[in-house]
Amino acid sequence: MRTWWAAAVCAAMTATAKAVCEPRGDANRAQAVRLEDLPSALESNGTVLGNLVVDGRNNQGSYEELEGIVYVSGNLELSHVYGQDVLTNLGELKGVGGALKLVELTSVQDLSGISNLESIGYSLTLDKMHSLITLVGMDALQEIGCDLTISNTAGIRNLTGLEPILALNGSLELREIAGLRSLKGLENVATVETDVRMMRLYALPTLTGLGGLQSVNGSFHLVENSALFSTEGLGSLEEIDGDLILDRNYSLRSLAGFANLRRIGG
Repeated sequence: MRTWWAAAVCAAMTATAKAVCEPRGDANRAQAVRLEDLPSALESNGTVLGNLVVDGRNNQGSYEELEGIVYVSGNLELSHVYGQDVLTNLGELKGVGGALKLVELTSVQDLSGISNLESIGYSLTLDKMHSLITLVGMDALQEIGCDLTISNTAGIRNLTGLEPILALNGSLELREIAGLRSLKGLENVATVETDVRMMRLYALPTLTGLGGLQSVNGSFHLVENSALFSTEGLGSLEEIDGDLILDRNYSLRSLAGFANLRRIGG
């Protein structure tokens, strides 16, 4: 039986399935809930209506106010928290109706603090997570409604932890992840509805880990990946509806990974 918050996320996602990704749930609410507002803004069932924005530059204390949140109907943005793992206060979080954005949380090494999170209605963004060394921890995550973006996060070596994701209704963007050596963790993603963009992944030698990818309904970009010597790992890819762009991958010697590609629409 589906819980009420899962039904809310599913309804928002179904309404825009197979369409251009747009913010869902209550992400367009003008008024954002701040950390100091939580005692009065948190509903009895653990819901925060609208967007929840937590900026550590405006908070010098703990983040205990986050405890007890089960569902955020809009976006959840956590940024610039130094000296403590703020995610450990979100152990009851099960759903985000809009986007989940984690930026510059300098003490977060893994994502185990949100181990009960099952659904993200819009996008997941990880940016400038300088202490993050693994994506393991989101064991319950079943779907990301639109985009997956990871950028400026040098410590992760692979994408293990994302195995439950079967499709992205938006884009996949991996950018400036200096230590990334493998795409392991994405092997179950069969479809990306818009673009795949992999840029400035300086340690990535092949595309191993994307073996389940069958279609990209936008463009496929490989740009400035200086260690990439082969496109091996794309054996199931048959269609790219947009452009295939290979630019400044100076070590690239083999395009064997595109052997089963039947169509480029751009």
